[in-house]
Amino acid sequence: MTSEEELPDIIRERRHPELKGLKFGLPSPCDSFREAPFTGTLHALGIVPAIGKYQFVTGNGCDGTWVRFDLGDFASYDHDLRGLPVLQDERSIMLPVTHLWVDFSFTTPIYCLEWFFAGRCLARKEISIRPMPNFIYQQVTGLVRLNLNKIRADARRVA
Repeated sequence: MTSEEELPDIIRERRHPELKGLKFGLPSPCDSFREAPFTGTLHALGIVPAIGKYQFVTGNGCDGTWVRFDLGDFASYDHDLRGLPVLQDERSIMLPVTHLWVDFSFTTPIYCLEWFFAGRCLARKEISIRPMPNFIYQQVTGLVRLNLNKIRADARRVA
């Protein structure tokens, strides 16, 4: 019996309300990750709804978290995985990550997703949020920067 068949019917058939509408056939049982000896014997899989294209996986044999990308989506990233352990199957690629940086510092309606392992950027993609007018984008990001500066100033006063 494969791990996909072992999933409860409500999950496998995506009848659970939280699983409806997930992209790229998520959740995936991540067989290639679960079968890799270095990942250990206990595994956890999860999705962050705000970035629902990506599935996070970890195991008791790993020091950290891995992220699962659909191969089609990953092809749209600039990436450099040299020297990094990766797992790939026919639909996805998984790589170890420490954090995701979301960059809104552009002067046009674009944001960037940057996946890191420690200080190294592994994968980067710029995403346009057009048709948002540039004026509105500047106002929104300006308000965010203003509030972040206020928080920073308040923190300095307290310290």
